[in-house]
Amino acid sequence: MIISPILLDLRRQLNDQINLFSGVEFNVEPAQGLNGICDFIITHSPERLIVTAPVSPFGEVTHSRIHAFKSKNPINKFRGLSQRTP
Repeated sequence: MIISPILLDLRRQLNDQINLFSGVEFNVEPAQGLNGICDFIITHSPERLIVTAPVSPFGEVTHSRIHAFKSKNPINKFRGLSQRTP
């Protein structure tokens, strides 16, 4: 509810050169954990019904999401980061 008005104003300021999507399933590389539903996706495409490249997906980051990512990421396990609390 906080970010939506900001994104809509950004779109207005850019003369509708970007499109906004919310709650869209975005599966880039499921084997690597790059899948799920994004809070928001910004596209630089005239397409308004289908998400097309280039895109900038983003969403809310919570403590549980950070911990889940750290425990799944082999680089963080190697560095010992998965044992730390953010």
